[in-house]
Amino acid sequence: MATAVVGAGGPTGLECVKQLLAGASVPEVRAVVRDVAKHQDRFPKGVANVAAAAKAAGAQHMVLVSSRLVTPKNRWHPIRNVLNWVRWGLMDEKLKGEAALRSSGMAYTIVRPGGLGSGAAGTVRILAEQGDVAPRGSSSIARADVAAVCVAALNNPAARNVTLELSTAPASSTLGTPADSLPQMFKGLQPDT
Repeated sequence: MATAVVGAGGPTGLECVKQLLAGASVPEVRAVVRDVAKHQDRFPKGVANVAAAAKAAGAQHMVLVSSRLVTPKNRWHPIRNVLNWVRWGLMDEKLKGEAALRSSGMAYTIVRPGGLGSGAAGTVRILAEQGDVAPRGSSSIARADVAAVCVAALNNPAARNVTLELSTAPASSTLGTPADSLPQMFKGLQPDT
């Protein structure tokens, strides 16, 4: 079965493609990009359309990268407000996109990282939390680590119908999950209700 990465032209999508190609468990990887000049769909409509197309094609699972800042709990966060103002309601649209995916009937994993940065994967421990909690570690996370979580979620039954927030702790910390044990990270998470 092929794995499609929608948004493969972006930095996080590109990291997902690289990690999927480097692994042996995925027989075929398809990178999906859009023509920005012709793209008119807002985020929730786009997520709903992708979920419907994936379901029609027989896809088993969809992983969506969202943001820690989408939740109503963070409604007045200054960075959220700037992104909403500068990027046409981006955070509100991402929250609607999450809801569209949850109601699509597709099995899903929604990954909400904190601030995205560049850097090598596996140099920190990854904290996965639920319930729109404030991060216990650094709210910044490398795109490569986000991609590693997304790839680990693809074939993990414990990652189905789960929304999780990601942050990081130093590699020397006892908090979080080391990058080489990511499938274990999903075991303690609860499915969305």
